[in-house]
Amino acid sequence: MWNKIFGGPSEVKYKNILFFAEMILFCVLFFKLIGWLIVVCGAKR
Repeated sequence: MWNKIFGGPSEVKYKNILFFAEMILFCVLFFKLIGWLIVVCGAKR
């Protein structure tokens, strides 16, 4: 399965996995920031 998604040498696969991990981490932090802003704005009203 991994070979179909990340075709090519293992080094390329490793870089792709790191890239996806960073994207997921960024999305999680981004949604946490949005949630925090909603809480702060809601508390001020």
